[in-house]
Amino acid sequence: MDSVDTNQIFSYIWTAFDAGQMLTRCAWCRRVRVDGAWIVPSRAALVAVDERHAFSHSICVGCAQAYVPPIAPAIC
Repeated sequence: MDSVDTNQIFSYIWTAFDAGQMLTRCAWCRRVRVDGAWIVPSRAALVAVDERHAFSHSICVGCAQAYVPPIAPAIC
């Protein structure tokens, strides 16, 4: 999705939920991955679906860079 259209995002989330698919949501900032992009869904889209059964949690690139420390090299 090149531009964020609220109606398209709502439709995408509803269609995935209705089909029984899980959507990926960042556990830190709560954005949803839509076609590889992380977007902030409208509140209406989240209210329309059962959030407990519609989302699998992950971490988006921005939050990973901000919150997850780099892995320290192993000391032998």
